[in-house]
Amino acid sequence: TVVTLRNLSEDDLAQLNSVGALFGLGGFALACALAWPAAIFFKTPKLVWVVVVTCLSLIPQGMRSVSEGLLVKEMRFKFLSLVDAGRDLISAILTVALAVFGFGYWALVLGNLFAAVLRALAIQIACPFPYARPKVQHVRKPMVFSWHVLVSILAWSTYSSLDNVMAGRMLGSAALGLYGMAWTIANTPLEKVVSLVTTIVPAYLASVQKEPAALRRYL
Repeated sequence: TVVTLRNLSEDDLAQLNSVGALFGLGGFALACALAWPAAIFFKTPKLVWVVVVTCLSLIPQGMRSVSEGLLVKEMRFKFLSLVDAGRDLISAILTVALAVFGFGYWALVLGNLFAAVLRALAIQIACPFPYARPKVQHVRKPMVFSWHVLVSILAWSTYSSLDNVMAGRMLGSAALGLYGMAWTIANTPLEKVVSLVTTIVPAYLASVQKEPAALRRYL
């Protein structure tokens, strides 16, 4: 939304910043509410606290959404790529270290959580932005656009995770772990290449959205 809607004022962005933070908190609260039903569905009682701790990362993600949007809008991809590389490296080191010290599956949970918090902090330090009380008349248009994007993301996420849901339900957590790792290894090369395109292209298309010739050329 921040990248595409080019006429948002600083006050609008500050209000959207607050909305993003509220969405992060709301997402975490929803995850907590669904943690026990998910554990029952997958027949894995230990899943409750895994979901709760994992979804703590939604809070910093919501708080840094506007700052990251502004960095993408300014096409500061070099900085973002360095942040992502540092996050992945630190996450890998921490995860392996925790596994060595006997944390088991919590090594994955805590490693990813720490990486998400670290990335959010780096982005907010690089592009700090204030918060303001949301006003309906100011955030209505951006929220309608955001809603359309959100529905498409939820639809895609649901479609792409159904195989994992069925594997976890029918085959158990161990089989799901093996399946998930195999899928990750097989798809990582393509995913990394595609993510480069899907991360960068929207910013360029948004920047020339009112220039038909340039937009046609980029497309």
